Amino acid sequence: MTDMGHRTTLSAGIRNSVRDLYKQRAHKNENIWLIYSLKTDRDWLLTSDRELVLCLGYLESNPNIEHYEINPEISKDRSYRIPRAVTASARTYAGEVEWYFVMSDSVGDAVITETADASMEHPSRPKCNFITTADLKSKATLAVRWLNILSFGAELRNLVGSPKLAAHESATMSAVTAIRHGTIRSLLNDLHMFDEMLILGLIVKFACKGKVVLALEKRCFGNHTEWILNG
Repeated sequence: MTDMGHRTTLSAGIRNSVRDLYKQRAHKNENIWLIYSLKTDRDWLLTSDRELVLCLGYLESNPNIEHYEINPEISKDRSYRIPRAVTASARTYAGEVEWYFVMSDSVGDAVITETADASMEHPSRPKCNFITTADLKSKATLAVRWLNILSFGAELRNLVGSPKLAAHESATMSAVTAIRHGTIRSLLNDLHMFDEMLILGLIVKFACKGKVVLALEKRCFGNHTEWILNG
């Protein structure tokens, strides 16, 4: 695999946000993550490993989710109560809105039950998903695998709007639609006349956009990774 050339540097705004967030951590032993989301086409500054696993294990990798927002601002113009901050909101391709709550170890089942019961009393409220520490641990490996492959897709940012990227995207989508399933290596072989790094980036983009599904539950991304056309 060849190097794709120049890298996009961090903007002054992002650098300042990272610096301010680092100062706000005080003595908390939390990592700060900056990732580029292909699904939302923007950078996300995540304040903990828990947010990282939620973002990648539940949202970015979910083929049913069209868009999401981390730590969203929820309108106060509503007829129902929210007992705790919403960690993330998401919109599915079916048009449904969902809320995600990352529960701390100190939050017991009583709070979860109370929140679920309140949701039933207000059917207009979005579906609530309560993510426990055990849930996050079960998705940690998958999240790390997605963290590793997002770098392929992030390289596409340097070529947005270029004829080269448009030609590669058209060819890759045509091949995926015609073949419908296979391995990464077989797809690369079918598209051997194109830039391999761009093809890999586009496959990751298609997965984030829900066009294909990557089998990353049992093994890391590589030549033998299986994919299938979604729908």
